[in-house]
Amino acid sequence: MKQRILVIDDNIELVYALRRTLEQEGYLVSTVTEPTASIEPAVEAADLLIVDINLGKASGLDMLIALREQGYEQPVIIITAHATPHNVITATRHGAIDVLQKPFEVEQLVDAVNRSFPSTDGNSLNLAVDGQPVIGTSPNMLEVCKTAGLASSNNLNVLLVGETGVGKEVIAKAIHQYSDRAKQRMVAINCSAIPESLLEAELFGYARGAFTGAARETPGKIEAAEGGTLFLDEIGDIPAPFQAKLLRFLEDQTFYRLGETHLKQADVRVVCATNRNLDEMVSNGSFRDDLYFRLSQLTIAIPPVRERKEDIKPLIELFIHQANNELGCRVHRIDAEVLKAAQIHHWPGNIRELKNVVFRAALSASNGVLSTLPYNSAQQANANAGIKECVDRYLEKEGTGSATQLAQIFEAALLAALARDLNGNKTYMCEALNISRNTLKVRLKEHGLDF
Repeated sequence: MKQRILVIDDNIELVYALRRTLEQEGYLVSTVTEPTASIEPAVEAADLLIVDINLGKASGLDMLIALREQGYEQPVIIITAHATPHNVITATRHGAIDVLQKPFEVEQLVDAVNRSFPSTDGNSLNLAVDGQPVIGTSPNMLEVCKTAGLASSNNLNVLLVGETGVGKEVIAKAIHQYSDRAKQRMVAINCSAIPESLLEAELFGYARGAFTGAARETPGKIEAAEGGTLFLDEIGDIPAPFQAKLLRFLEDQTFYRLGETHLKQADVRVVCATNRNLDEMVSNGSFRDDLYFRLSQLTIAIPPVRERKEDIKPLIELFIHQANNELGCRVHRIDAEVLKAAQIHHWPGNIRELKNVVFRAALSASNGVLSTLPYNSAQQANANAGIKECVDRYLEKEGTGSATQLAQIFEAALLAALARDLNGNKTYMCEALNISRNTLKVRLKEHGLDF
């Protein structure tokens, strides 16, 4: 029996195109272009819904939420020109199996529809956390938002992984704020900042007299997060003896305060984060495998800034706005060439480094224009020294006659790195190298990098 799809969108031309495409794939398609009318009969007859967020005076997200409240459980694909973190997280939180950002390729839609049958898992997210926007317009961050939306709809333990400064705590807050636990607290603890001897007392609390200086009974972070979310940052740094105690708590959410014999029961959702390779730590025995499996029921890998170039411009705009408010600056735009340079910079410190650089630039900006970005000179000097050392070693070994070959090696490495960091976007690569598209095509082919 053919699967039935309902397309809800007020754009008649788009609806016609979607209908034609999906019917060619063998689906039965019905459409609604006036979402203010009663759509329940059409929804009841459908196996899958495709809903636009902007429906004129109506909202596709409000419609999705209302349908869920009425008991309709069909899989839903959201399509939108505004795939903000709030929209994506809200959609996934309420069971959308995918969010497609307009304009999308026909293959993307067909793939999403095909994946929805028979399975109905999936989700998505653009948002503000504690009033601060999460910037995520790049494909990589869209996937992060989708998974965060999925995480907010359940109580599985979540492990956030990524380099220092990528925004792991911001995503943890998003998961909390879009979950059913949002009315309770999210309590954070930096595991690497607390001495091993105090970590147990900090997390579980302690009784009066439990140790020297314990003058009164003190609840720990777990009790402070009751009904809410416990965020364990730098989880990869907890010592081996404490790993067993944390595992015991995660298994049944019971614990003892230090110095007490009364067993306590907790109700908290656990989200952890680390910039370390826990797989490798499990392999070498420095991190318990059973604890790792318990913590990583749902894993979200947050990409570094260099892999989300599309987000750099809105991030800079956000930090300019913050600098104006917090530092009294009067910057209203960034120079186009400076922005272009920022989009190809490696940003080893990720968002944290980007914010620091923008704030320093805003303080010295003149005429309201950000005309330079003060990159970390020490990092640049180290990078230049490393390149020089490689050149010196190569020429010492191979001789000056190999200079042309060395130049070819460097060019191939540079092209491969740019292709990786710019997600294969040839326009961005041409701008970074200040060459024409034809020249780029020739050089890529010379190095076997044609794609």
